[in-house]
Amino acid sequence: RESLTNRLYDYGLRFGESRSAIRDSLGPPARVEVRVEENRHVEGAYDSLFTLTYPGLVFELNRPGPVSGELLTWVRLTDAGAELPGGVRVETTVRDELIARLGRPERTGQRGDTATLVYAVPDGVGADELVEFLLTADTLRAVEWAPYVD
Repeated sequence: RESLTNRLYDYGLRFGESRSAIRDSLGPPARVEVRVEENRHVEGAYDSLFTLTYPGLVFELNRPGPVSGELLTWVRLTDAGAELPGGVRVETTVRDELIARLGRPERTGQRGDTATLVYAVPDGVGADELVEFLLTADTLRAVEWAPYVD
């Protein structure tokens, strides 16, 4: 089960962890949004936040003001045609199947009418490397990845 959680986590990162790597993997995005926010750690510094949107797939990246490089901070998959490791599929896999394949989630939650099952990556470098499954009416509707960012 731990192995499947790791493979599912790796799937979300397989497209790349920078805008250029994601574009190399998937081509140009359908939409790009850019916003600027104050850096939480360095007074007077600003971060550039990028959202790359593809059909059924969204990436969020951060270029922190005081350092060079980009950090992948979030990925969301809603593409029902994507087959994830373990045969997990959006719009097809149901809650009981996820729990049977992955075991009990680290935590569960609710976002309006959407239930969430959150799994921590057992072999991750940070405690915050997460895969989150979003379900409506007990059916998987989206998968979100939150890579560890230090």
